[in-house]
Amino acid sequence: MNIFLCALSIAAGGFAGFRLGGRYKPPERFYKDMAEFLDYAANAIAVYKTPLRTVAEEYRGASGEPFAAFLSGYREYLADSDYGKEALKSRTEKIPLPEKEKTEIIGFFHMLGRYSEGEETARIRKFAEYCNKQRQHYAEMDGKYGKMILKLGFTAGAVLGILLL
Repeated sequence: MNIFLCALSIAAGGFAGFRLGGRYKPPERFYKDMAEFLDYAANAIAVYKTPLRTVAEEYRGASGEPFAAFLSGYREYLADSDYGKEALKSRTEKIPLPEKEKTEIIGFFHMLGRYSEGEETARIRKFAEYCNKQRQHYAEMDGKYGKMILKLGFTAGAVLGILLL
């Protein structure tokens, strides 16, 4: 019975470490999806002269659920002139980012389509660079702290298991 409790505590500690240590992966995935969309949009606008609304409707590359939901809200925002910035903000509830970063993203997407083609693609490429830097930041945080928290969870579970013996 004691061995079972020991194994259970190690598994519970490992699971807790896995859940807590994985908190940097969703923001990294969101920024990766957004950077891919922005690269696609910049190329479609610059090379094919595709309108922004068409670019957003035709894009099917978002594999992460939070960005796909946000992009769906952005499509609605572009389709309906009464769909304001606040409604776009309501689509950010599932985005796994701090409020400051969400506000920057909303502001950027709200201002898209208000500049000339050249300025628009330059702004999109610049924001795509920002997204790639943020993705790198979250990847580094995951490498640095995510693995440490996972190990700490297993260690805490092992210590609890030893105490139960």
